[in-house]
Amino acid sequence: VIISSVGASMFGATDPEFTWLDIENLLIEKNIFPYKSVAASMGGGRDLGRGLNIAGREVIREAARRNNVPLVHENNLEKNIRRKMEIFEDAVNGKPYALYVNVGGGLSSLGISVNGRLVKPGFHRHIALKNNPLKGTMFLFADRGVPIAHLLDITKISDMYDLPEAPDPLPEPGTGSMFKDERYNIKIASIASIILVILILIVIFFDHKQLKLKEDEIEI
Repeated sequence: VIISSVGASMFGATDPEFTWLDIENLLIEKNIFPYKSVAASMGGGRDLGRGLNIAGREVIREAARRNNVPLVHENNLEKNIRRKMEIFEDAVNGKPYALYVNVGGGLSSLGISVNGRLVKPGFHRHIALKNNPLKGTMFLFADRGVPIAHLLDITKISDMYDLPEAPDPLPEPGTGSMFKDERYNIKIASIASIILVILILIVIFFDHKQLKLKEDEIEI
């Protein structure tokens, strides 16, 4: 179940004629991406498009219309969060979620921007963040015991998993240390070590035995 933010704060889906919803729709048409957003919001300040002028907000509304995606646009951030939780719940008919994935720093997911920095990027089975003045959907799911994948600060994530940043040329899909890594096989190494120790003991035993025989010959 995907709820997207149409606004983008970084270079990428910032072309008003080619927003994320347009990209998503194209990927679906090309049979690359089988999932479609069930709803979207403006993003930006308070998840209501604050910081954009009237024309900018209308561009977002038009993007939602041409891609046939309902736009969540309540009176304030708190109501946007509640509405998105309702959409998440209605989409699965009461079934539990296995994972919540947050991508970026959308306020409806985080609640307030500082929350994104208080939680390390990556996978979390539990999030124990107290004294939270406003919980976004990510934290509301965490309160229900749903594991979280927090994808914020891509540079830090790429460092964690040894992924190249803006590589040129682009690597082939499925290559790199994330997919293939050289590691020692502990089981084989342990067996080999035991065999080596046994061989050393055998050599020491026979060497000691030969030395004993030589000593006996000298005494005779």
